Amino acid sequence: MTGELDLASAPKLADRLARLRAKKSPVRLDLSKLDFIDSTGIHLLIKTVGEARIKGWPFQIEPDVRPQVMSVFRLLQLEHFVMSAPSTT
Repeated sequence: MTGELDLASAPKLADRLARLRAKKSPVRLDLSKLDFIDSTGIHLLIKTVGEARIKGWPFQIEPDVRPQVMSVFRLLQLEHFVMSAPSTT
């Protein structure tokens, strides 16, 4: 994702994720170039993470998230959605 995940762009991502989920394709969502996320984008991510957990679909959000997006996750107490960086030990 680049730019914004909002009312205008969320449907396109939702469609893409639905196709990948139907194939049970693993997804690692890269939000490192995302500048802005609104409530529609947050709702899509919450719904997607929930469905992935319920259906056993491998879905992760990469840990490299811009500070302005991470602040939204933290404000909503959703920072746990961002996967932990792999250990290098």
